[in-house]
Amino acid sequence: LRKHFSDDIAPRVVGVTPNYTHLDWKEAPDGLHLFKRQWEIEVWLRANRPAGTPWVALDDRDYLFRPFCKNLMAFERNTAFTPEHQDELRARLRQMQGVGK
Repeated sequence: LRKHFSDDIAPRVVGVTPNYTHLDWKEAPDGLHLFKRQWEIEVWLRANRPAGTPWVALDDRDYLFRPFCKNLMAFERNTAFTPEHQDELRARLRQMQGVGK
């Protein structure tokens, strides 16, 4: 996955989330099981990072996240991540620096 990103962004890709089919939907808080991708991310975060760790997801399927998820950077399916998105991603990453410390 890192090979798709520039040298300054690639090291921030930190892991692979579990597949929701292997998760117990009864353990998902507040109906999160309805938003499968966000649920996978939050399960990974709970297992691998301290509470409150900032994160950003890049995805072309916003319906897999709660509506208005502030951690989602959504793309059009046909264009995906383009060079024009790099500035927005860098800005989000800069904004996250220092959060949760």
